[in-house]
Amino acid sequence: LAYFISLKKKWANIVATIFLILLYFTRPLGFIYIAGLSFYFLLINFKLKNALAYFVLVLIAGFLVDHFILLPLSGRYFLYSIIGRGIGSSFNQSGVASDALRGAVSSGGGIAQTLKNIFYNLYNFYKLLPQIMSPYLFALFAVGLFVRSKDNIEKGFKLSSVFMILTTLLVVAASIPFFRYIHPVVPLVYILATGTLMEIINKFQITSSKQITIFKLQVTKQTLLVLGSCLLVLFFGVGQTVGVLILDSRFQASTHNVGEPPVYVRLAEILKTNTLPNQVVITNLDTWGSWYGDRKTIWFPLEPKQIIDPSTGKIPFDAIYLTSYLIDDPNYYMGSDWRDIFNNPKDPTKWTCDGCSEISKEFSLKGVYSVSAGSDYERQDAKAILLIHK
Repeated sequence: LAYFISLKKKWANIVATIFLILLYFTRPLGFIYIAGLSFYFLLINFKLKNALAYFVLVLIAGFLVDHFILLPLSGRYFLYSIIGRGIGSSFNQSGVASDALRGAVSSGGGIAQTLKNIFYNLYNFYKLLPQIMSPYLFALFAVGLFVRSKDNIEKGFKLSSVFMILTTLLVVAASIPFFRYIHPVVPLVYILATGTLMEIINKFQITSSKQITIFKLQVTKQTLLVLGSCLLVLFFGVGQTVGVLILDSRFQASTHNVGEPPVYVRLAEILKTNTLPNQVVITNLDTWGSWYGDRKTIWFPLEPKQIIDPSTGKIPFDAIYLTSYLIDDPNYYMGSDWRDIFNNPKDPTKWTCDGCSEISKEFSLKGVYSVSAGSDYERQDAKAILLIHK
């Protein structure tokens, strides 16, 4: 999108606008990229002071549209209020981040709690940086912030990228601190880090001649600089991954079933085999049921009673698919009420939770399934139960 905007052509701006609108509907953090790319457009078309002033006006206009138009229409026409959603996830956090996605009751921590969340989550991002991106390229990105830009387009891209990166980190730290919400801005870090690396290499005077002879081949100085930059980027950015694939794979081969799919893929295949494409399924398999099972899935709420429609007293879903996948992980935890159903699928009399009577009335057990440790990558047994609406 930044490339289309940098062309400064009418058709390119129209294409970029269409994609920005799609970002609003498809990405939870799309508003950050919409604001950041709008900022980029202003930076490359106006002087810095004017661009900042116009950007503030854009933010104010966006706030007014969100408050007076999107907020009243939230839930209709696929529209939602960015501010309303942000306040709900930022000021009302529970002990576990994913609980906010599973119907957790508001805790009302207020501004002080939100600031604490931001501080501790930013610290955790810093501590676990190698799990998010290459720490070497991130260091080069940080150094590049102090390198003077060559032209207006490069300067605009750097400022807008920094805006998107910092805003993403703050918003994710204040709401649901999952790495997957940070990953979309990692390419921006790598692009700016690569530019910084090339600037550093350019500072070294390898030779005063325009051509260099290497193994009887005439290579221009510019070509040598590009090749050197590429090798260093591969070393810093891909070296660790290559090490995992080549060196660590020897250990993986002795502890895992190399060549077999992960356990969640096997569980998703069971879901696909035993349900219809048009059925909507409540499951704890997260997104894997949709991705590998090709089914319409909804992540199970914290309590079974939450799947009952309060306006009708009925359950508006076609199936309930519970698995042993990560049931003890804090972010995917299966509570005691759901476990009563999972552990006693054939005996509804042992389902004692609030709402369980309605589940037993509307659903019947279709099957209990198992995955053997020898058929999945992790070498772990797995279990699943499937309840179908009567």
